[in-house]
Amino acid sequence: MPVIFCGDTAVPFSAEPHFDAVRPLFDGCSAIVNLEGAILPDCKATEDYRYFDKFSVYSAPVVIEMLKALNVKAVSLCNNHILDFRHPISHTVNLLKANGIASFGLNNHEVLPMEMDGRRMFVVTFATFACEHSLPLFVPSKVVGEVASLRRRNPDALIAIYPHWGREKFYLPDPADRELAHRLVDAGANLIVGHHPHIVQPIEHYKGVPIIYSLGNFFMAQADYAGKTLRFALSEMRNEAVLKWDGENIELIPLLFDPDANTLMPGEPSALDRHFDAIAPDTTPGAYRSMVRKASSITDNAFRTRLFDSDFGERLCYAQRTLFRNVRRAAIKFGAHRPK
Repeated sequence: MPVIFCGDTAVPFSAEPHFDAVRPLFDGCSAIVNLEGAILPDCKATEDYRYFDKFSVYSAPVVIEMLKALNVKAVSLCNNHILDFRHPISHTVNLLKANGIASFGLNNHEVLPMEMDGRRMFVVTFATFACEHSLPLFVPSKVVGEVASLRRRNPDALIAIYPHWGREKFYLPDPADRELAHRLVDAGANLIVGHHPHIVQPIEHYKGVPIIYSLGNFFMAQADYAGKTLRFALSEMRNEAVLKWDGENIELIPLLFDPDANTLMPGEPSALDRHFDAIAPDTTPGAYRSMVRKASSITDNAFRTRLFDSDFGERLCYAQRTLFRNVRRAAIKFGAHRPK
């Protein structure tokens, strides 16, 4: 049974999900999604959010029915919104489990064992601090080492990497993410498929292994979340993708999201074409770093770009992002900035 990997998903109380048009795509498959935020029991729980300086993202219990209808067997909780609310996250874990849906990722770097047509499979998730999460800090060397260990102990298994990384609404993957992706392939990964930027990012093949840096959103309802209205202004954010994998071949399936009606539907096949040649195969790390710097703002170059694929680089990213966030918090308090 093939596996379908999906991007960011959230359905708050203020939104009604419409997805019947894509249900046939999931027939005969198991799916994995990134659940962007906890599942809260009622509207009162949405009042108890932790952070005033960001959108507090969550889902209402109706998301369970959508996940079950689309044959979702597992969700990643490894993202920057999963601990936005003080309501115990164990409620989310237990609710998913009671409905036959596995969850993983709260420790920031977890491995989900699965099977695909009798073949052992491991899905590895993690979140870099480029997305300013509240999970334990990501340790790149630890994850690369674990993938290498999985490959040594399971030479015939499938290993898929499912990271939360990159910059929101920025087209190119961060230089450190590209270098890390290549290291993970060298360690034994068969597939890398990411999420978080909310847009589809370039698709690359390294040593024959497909790397989809970001699928874009899956079902990220544009509505009210705990008193703030989430609205993606960029038109390209309507174009999304899911990835179908049978262990050998991938099929990137385009989707289209209507934010006015919160409706998910099939997209145009040609919508994904440009992403396959966005990064030339012979682009060196230095040349790529220069390309990203040129495409980034001064602020992003100083505070928000994850440049160095190392344990030190991740700690540096943490320091830069934390400084930037503290400045942003001060600006919000003095009315000079609104979260968006």
